[in-house]
This record gives sequence, structure tokens and C-alpha cells, in this order.
Amino acid sequence: MRGGILPRRRATETLANVRKHAQTSVVCVHLDYSGRDSLKISDDGAGFNAENAQAGR
Repeated sequence: MRGGILPRRRATETLANVRKHAQTSVVCVHLDYSGRDSLKISDDGAGFNAENAQAGR
């Protein structure tokens, strides 16, 4: 994940979606560069029903 445009773009898009849709007051971003690089973004927002999202509802 070090230095790549794609991971930064992915994080930017995810944070934009959280701001627009999640109705959240807290967002946590965790970057881990040890071993396999990873990015984890979590929030305390409303969420959504995955089954409805897959069905297009």
C-alpha cells in the first residue's frame, strides 16, 4: 500500500461515502504497514442491510 495512488483513492472514496451516507459522528482509519499492508476504515454510522443492497432495493 505504500505510495500507491489506488489505495489513496480507495480511502478517499470510502471516506466520502461515509460522510455522505453513514450518518456518523466517529470515523476510525487504521493503516498497518507491518507484514501485509492494510487499510481499515470503520464508523459508528447507520449501516445498511447487505441483502437489500445486493438485491438493488
